[in-house]
Amino acid sequence: MAFLRCEGEYSGALKPQLIMLDLSMPGKNGWEVLADVKSDNILKTITIVIFTTSQRPNDIARCLELGANSYVSKPNNLEDYGSTIEAIGNYWCDVASMMRQVAL
Repeated sequence: MAFLRCEGEYSGALKPQLIMLDLSMPGKNGWEVLADVKSDNILKTITIVIFTTSQRPNDIARCLELGANSYVSKPNNLEDYGSTIEAIGNYWCDVASMMRQVAL
């Protein structure tokens, strides 16, 4: 969170435009990070893609309620993993970026 807020040692960091967030992280979990980012007036415009192993409808619904921009289940093999990450990047950085710029 210090990095996202450009605090302390990260004071020179640029605010990211896209976060790929796993729900299962050590320490602060993805649910907490998502809620913190989307409730912060400065950070809430960052696009957050949930990229996790869960395919539970309740997890998807909760993430969307908390403000996630999309939800992608991690594939089971390395080849599909790489192509999925590439597709997410292509969509949010190329296709959707025009909409984000107009909306801001």
